[in-house]
Amino acid sequence: MFLSVTGIEWETLPEHIVVRIFLFLSLSERLLASLSCKQWLQCFYSPALWKVGEFKFVDSGEFKYGKCVENYGQYFRAVEIACKQEERINRDNACTMIRKLSALKLRRLEKFTFIFLGENPLFYAGHEVIDCLRDLFNRPKSGCQLKLSLKYVDLSKLPIAYSDDLLKILAENNPVLESLNIQNAGLICKVSPRCIQNVVSTCRKLKSLAIHHTSITEETMLLLTEHDRTQLEHLSIG
Repeated sequence: MFLSVTGIEWETLPEHIVVRIFLFLSLSERLLASLSCKQWLQCFYSPALWKVGEFKFVDSGEFKYGKCVENYGQYFRAVEIACKQEERINRDNACTMIRKLSALKLRRLEKFTFIFLGENPLFYAGHEVIDCLRDLFNRPKSGCQLKLSLKYVDLSKLPIAYSDDLLKILAENNPVLESLNIQNAGLICKVSPRCIQNVVSTCRKLKSLAIHHTSITEETMLLLTEHDRTQLEHLSIG
């Protein structure tokens, strides 16, 4: 038994309160906190705690989230991956993480954000990143049960050139997509107007769209105003 400054026994806190506390902690901090008492350890295994996953690859260390994804990946509803991309091992670890998400036997992922934290290596094109994103956005592999599909995708902090093929796969396999942000700081934009037109036509529930000006046409703007689709709430053209 241990007391707070108010005299309340911490181990008697309701599960939803402990889960809220854990959400402010990193994975390693959660694990340490869960060892405080039996009740807190039980909260560590609560599905509610694992709806949101934030993973950083900045220290050039070995991939260390394998067990976490294996044990709790089925509960992930929102995932944010941040990577210091100057070091190859960080990029490789981030890609490993995405592939593990793609290979989950049970997926509930609705929100996905990928962030680069530093400067790209010289002549870096990000082909391996595009490949693993293609796996995540594509039709689930055999044996995977898809409970929910992607509704929110933010790649705005990923300064690489996206392909039409990648966005075509995203739209066709995630037609309930509500928010897409690909307005990044890449040196070039390879996304064609026809591609964005296809995304808008396929994803009828799209409410927020952020793209470069070279990727949009009047035809796409007219598609966004059609009466039989969800009303657009936010449009950013950079």
